[in-house]
Amino acid sequence: SMHIRSNSLWGYLMLRALANLRRWRRDSLRHSQELAARQVWWHTLCQLARRNLGFARVLAELPQVLKGYGDTQARGRAHYQRLWDTHVQPVLNASSTQAIFEVSEEQVQAFAQGLKEDGHAFGLSLIGGDTVRTPGPLMINVTALGLVPQGAMIQRTTAKAGDRIYVSGTIGDSALGLALRQKTFARSDEVKSEWQDHLLNRYLLPQPRTGLIMSLRNHAQASMDVSDGLIGDLTKLLKVSGASARVDLARIPLSPAAQDLIALQPHLFDQAVTGGDDYEILCTVPQAQGAQFERAASEAQIPVTWIGDVTQGPHAPIWLDHNGQSRTFAKASFSHF
Repeated sequence: SMHIRSNSLWGYLMLRALANLRRWRRDSLRHSQELAARQVWWHTLCQLARRNLGFARVLAELPQVLKGYGDTQARGRAHYQRLWDTHVQPVLNASSTQAIFEVSEEQVQAFAQGLKEDGHAFGLSLIGGDTVRTPGPLMINVTALGLVPQGAMIQRTTAKAGDRIYVSGTIGDSALGLALRQKTFARSDEVKSEWQDHLLNRYLLPQPRTGLIMSLRNHAQASMDVSDGLIGDLTKLLKVSGASARVDLARIPLSPAAQDLIALQPHLFDQAVTGGDDYEILCTVPQAQGAQFERAASEAQIPVTWIGDVTQGPHAPIWLDHNGQSRTFAKASFSHF
């Protein structure tokens, strides 16, 4: 027997766990096997609650997840083993707990709060999730699903000769922010602190240009995001459209922070336009609708810049430097492989 104070957080946790234990199906064929496992589970819960109440709450709900599951002994036992391996065993196995206990409850709360704020900001609903065990560092994967009216999707395969090429925002901030973070170039300490903050923020907290949705839907011929690097992503868009382009590199929009950094290290221009993680919008717009698109983007308070024109393909695009000379890039974009 034990005395539990129901008005304390510990007491609430224990009462909740006991209530869930009573819900287990006692007439199950696997009841005797579950009974032994529950004793270990209860001991683990008591030990864990003294170290981390957040994870203990997850374990306290496990019997409710298991309640009534499984039409056969084999199926039920397999499900129980899977949940045990996922939730309980990482607590018991010291080699698997490092990734879990290196993350503080404050960090988990901050992540959850950020996810909540993004949900409100972009009209998102969290509809489910899964937890798995890994011997490596903590990994969080988010899958976002959206809807588009039938026939209104702007694809990357439909650019046409004569279209203007536009890009939103500024290019290269994220790639340069990563370079700052990794200290991969000399004289990084000469960058003003306000510029460092700007570049790091663009890398760590990119802002999707959802405000351009209607402008793109009404005016764009083809579109995609800049995730692997502007040079490489535009090359992909043109290739699948069977087209080419002439691009004025001097027109590519750079933030004051990126301009200062490139002034210190000119070779960083290539990293800015090929590094990726910009998550800006790259699109082509029929020449006759260019002014309307620019006006619509301005009304949405999102800057867009005309950087070149689509030409007849399918040869490689032409990149013109500030002297009007054609140049190439050793590496057009980030490679996933």
